Parts: sequence; structure tokens; C-alpha cells
Amino acid sequence: MKRKLIGLTLVIMLACLLCPLSLEVSAADAAEDVFYISAGGRQLTVKMDDSEAARELKAMLATADLTVSMTRNSFEQYGSLGRNLTASDTYITAQAGDVLLYNSNTICIFYGSNSYQYTRLGRIQNMNGEELRELLSGGKLTITLTDNAFGEVPNTGTADMLARCGLVLALLGAAGALWLASAIK
Repeated sequence: MKRKLIGLTLVIMLACLLCPLSLEVSAADAAEDVFYISAGGRQLTVKMDDSEAARELKAMLATADLTVSMTRNSFEQYGSLGRNLTASDTYITAQAGDVLLYNSNTICIFYGSNSYQYTRLGRIQNMNGEELRELLSGGKLTITLTDNAFGEVPNTGTADMLARCGLVLALLGAAGALWLASAIK
């Protein structure tokens, strides 16, 4: 009985550990067009616009995170990217949540509204206008732009998350098996 129980526990642990690893990262996870902004202790998810400037920014972030000192005015926080991106300015009425490029090298994160010539970089997905106003309207802010949700830790998508869960389950199973084996003695 004791051997069967230990054997069954080992099979369950092995299944929990190996099954998620066999999953492939879906095309949607791998090609997801987002980048992230860390600001004031919050992480903002930005869905990228289909612009050359957005693609250039994403490529920059693939090599290193970018920290930007921002300045506030009555409707946005803005700061220099330290290099020019390809601008395709159009007259836009920006709204809270818009992330835009101004003058080829300035990132603007809106918590209010303004009409001017900008290039779209993306739109914040996980905060509403009131939350953005609270976060961004307080004064100078330093932000970090990154192409993954965990800063320096690569985000490989659903398969990676499931693999970690499988590992945790396997470790919990091993602990349970050891406890059960000692209880049966």
C-alpha cells in the first residue's frame, strides 16, 4: 500500500512537472504588440499602435529598458527618449490613456485631453482616465519603459507561466509524499 501511494504521488508529480513544459508559446503570446511603463509604483500595459515609431520603440526596448524623467503639465507627462523615432505626425485630439510621440523624440502620456500634431505609439489598457489623472498629475515623475511585464525577467507567455505552476505543484506533491511516507511509518 505504502509503495503504491508513493508511486502514484511520483507519477502525479512528474505529470504536473512535464505536461506544461510541452506547451508551445502561442503566436498571440509571442507576437503581442505591447510594451510596459512603470510609473509611481504601477505597471501600465500599453497596446502598441501600428506605426513605425512604435515598432522602433519596441525594438529599442528589446535591447534594454529605458528610464525617462518626465515633466507634468495640465494634461500630460512628457519626457525625452534620448533619440529620434520616425514621426508620422497627424492632428490628434489626445485623450487620457494615449501614449504619443511629440517632435520625434518626446514621449507623452496623457491623463487629460489636448489637440496637436503627434505620432501614435499606443494606448494604456489597464487604467482608466481617473486612475491615470491620480497617478500622473502629481508633479515630476520618472518612468521606465520595458518590453516585458517583469522588467529584466523575460515574459515568454502562457507556456512559461504554466511550467512554473507545474513546478510548484510538483514541489508541493513531493512535500506531500514525504509527509505521507513519514505518517505511514
